[in-house]
Amino acid sequence: MFEYKFTDVGEGLHEGVVAQIYVKVGDTIKEGDPMFSVETDKVTTDLPAPEGGVVTSILATVGQTVHVGEVMLILNGDASGAPAPAAAPAPAAAPAAAPAPAFPSFPSPAPAAAPAPAPAFPSFPAPAAAPAPAPAFPAPAPAPAAEAESGGGGASVVGEVKVSNKLFGLFGDQSAGSSPAPAPTPAPAPAAPAFGTPVPVATPLAQAVASDLNVNLNNVTPANGAKVFSSDVFAAATPAPVAAPAPAPAPAAPAAAPANDNETYKEITSIRKAIAKAMTTAHEEIPTTVLTFNFDVTKLVSYRKQVKDAVLSSYGIKLSFLPFLLKAITKAVIAHPVFNSHYDKTNNRLVLKKKINLGIAVDTADGLMVPNIKSAQDKSVIEIAKEVSSLAEKARSKKMGLADLADGTISVTNFGSIGALFGTPIIKFPEVAIIATGTVEEKLSRTAENQIVIKQIMPITIAADHRWIDGADIGRFAKTLKEIVENLDGLLI
Repeated sequence: MFEYKFTDVGEGLHEGVVAQIYVKVGDTIKEGDPMFSVETDKVTTDLPAPEGGVVTSILATVGQTVHVGEVMLILNGDASGAPAPAAAPAPAAAPAAAPAPAFPSFPSPAPAAAPAPAPAFPSFPAPAAAPAPAPAFPAPAPAPAAEAESGGGGASVVGEVKVSNKLFGLFGDQSAGSSPAPAPTPAPAPAAPAFGTPVPVATPLAQAVASDLNVNLNNVTPANGAKVFSSDVFAAATPAPVAAPAPAPAPAAPAAAPANDNETYKEITSIRKAIAKAMTTAHEEIPTTVLTFNFDVTKLVSYRKQVKDAVLSSYGIKLSFLPFLLKAITKAVIAHPVFNSHYDKTNNRLVLKKKINLGIAVDTADGLMVPNIKSAQDKSVIEIAKEVSSLAEKARSKKMGLADLADGTISVTNFGSIGALFGTPIIKFPEVAIIATGTVEEKLSRTAENQIVIKQIMPITIAADHRWIDGADIGRFAKTLKEIVENLDGLLI
């Protein structure tokens, strides 16, 4: 049995969303067959089978987010699909062998003496005399008078209040000094009760609590009999709960909006979210300056027409203008290396790259993707054309790898593929420049001999991070690029 686990896809991505499942239980698959299509933040790609076998269980579902190490599918490892042969029966045990116990045996402990029968309830020695009820709070040892809630005791109320102040410090702010306490000040006598009103009898503890809580004992109603206990004082000190005001009637819920047949909803894919994040970063991070130049590509149009059939027959490649322009861009970047750099935000510096990893924007069903041609400065026009074709096919067939997308240094987008002349291309942060090629148009032009001729004109738009690259820098870069393109300098096959 083989468990297929979602593998580490690198680039800091450790999860993906299952977009499609290509197999079902019982299918026989071979090594390399696609099993799942998984969408990550950067790419949608098929997951091939690492080995052949019969699918016995599919644990992932469409729409599920799977994490690295999570089992997605189980194979039995038998590509033929034939059931495994039945295991040979185990030989019968020798009759002389004693049967093995169902559970492991342990030596039995020696039998203990039978314990004396326990009484139905535990017995305790009877007290000599019933003790006075325990006080609600423990009394300190040196107190001269007992704090038990009893009617006896001749301790003065003032003395008891002082003891209570030490004992019930939580009722007020008590000092923790080591000097002896000053003589207690007699508390003012409570107002005399109205004529005919009986004075309640309170325990010393109740009196102390009443003093700390500022409760008038004349206003305390005993819960049991005529004697006031501390619990009665606490009850009197607690304000009666105020009935909560009746809640205001909830506003009537708005009537449900009528169904709108004119609206539908579309879930945003992980790739689209990643594109949105990148576009927002570029908009917020990069102050862009954009300039457009007209390039005379008459010679390039003529040369491509001459060689395209030979290239198709020799290499199987449909040769467009793009590989020529990409090669020309690499030559111009070598002359102006600041265009091939990254902005290191952490250290606030530019990092100039030696290798030109030329990104090409590819339109796919999942959104725009920008794979890059690694070390494009070392490749010929034909080699660049092959890579453009290969990367575009991988992107559209969802076989793009993360390595194809990583480490780009400068990007190119082709507005001409949709018939556009120019626009505002978005720089792919942390890159600092992007170049856009427009559609070729025929335009009338006057020669030095005062003749009217038709020229093939291609608009080229260059956008750069204005923090590090000025308009004059773009102008100088464009001048170099224009000379290379118009004269086919180093672009011949």
